Order: sequence, then structure tokens, then C-alpha cells
Amino acid sequence: MKLKKYNEFLNEELTPISSETEEILEMPEEIKEIEKTAPENISTPEEEEEEEGYQYHGTLKMKELADKLGTNIVNNEINFDGKKVNFFSEDEKFHIDNKKFDSVEDAFDYLTGE
Repeated sequence: MKLKKYNEFLNEELTPISSETEEILEMPEEIKEIEKTAPENISTPEEEEEEEGYQYHGTLKMKELADKLGTNIVNNEINFDGKKVNFFSEDEKFHIDNKKFDSVEDAFDYLTGE
């Protein structure tokens, strides 16, 4: 077998795909059927959480803090007395005013001035 040089590839004419090759390239009917039904079988992370009864502990901590403060969580953050409270999974801490708190109690004390 002779090795081709780059220019020889560029100068080759492209041959059209034959009908036999097209048939080979077509998707088998079984795969088409799987594609039709697959999206119905896929569950979202929210559905999986509900099914398993599991919630991320950061979400639970945020809910606990919001309940203690008597406020709500909006867009994954708590706004309390002009301060934004977030809980980030990277360090598993509450973030308030460029400070970090490990527990709900510490964050509550900081926000309420206790």
C-alpha cells in the first residue's frame, strides 16, 4: 500500500455515497424507537430528590435560617435587613458580608446582632 501525501488527498475527487452505503448509515429501527421513548424515561434531579426524600443539606440549612429569621429564600439567597445570605457548596458555609459562618446559629447571631 502506498502512503499518500497531503496534496494527493486534496486533489482527489469526492465520490458520492451510494444507496447501499446510505442504508448502512441509517439508524436501525430499534434505536429510533429508543430515541422516541427515552426522554419520558429520564427523570430530573428534582424528581429524584422527591422520590428519594433527600434534600441537599445546604438547602436545609438555608431553610432553617430563613425560618429562624422569619423570612423566605428567593433565588437561593436570603435577604435580611439589607444583607444577602448565601450558602455555597464549595466550602459548605454561609456567606454574609464577605464573612463565612459554619452554623445556622452563628449566621443568625451575626444577622441579628446577638
